[in-house]
Amino acid sequence: MWEHHTVEEQLYQHRGRSAIALGYTSLLSHSFEPNCIFIRHIDELFIDVFSKRLISAGEELTIDYQMTLWFDAVEIN
Repeated sequence: MWEHHTVEEQLYQHRGRSAIALGYTSLLSHSFEPNCIFIRHIDELFIDVFSKRLISAGEELTIDYQMTLWFDAVEIN
């Protein structure tokens, strides 16, 4: 979601505006135990992504999509 005081779940209620992240951010997969977090800077029009822990070389970067998923999530280890 790309409005203040909104949550991703409101996308399914057709409330508020949403945005699509481009570049490498669009490659982040969902995980219920993600190794990264994201912070939306709505007024500045950008997203920060930070690691939650040390990430090994070759390890996939993941975030929690924070919404009801429209697909079956599969954890890959």
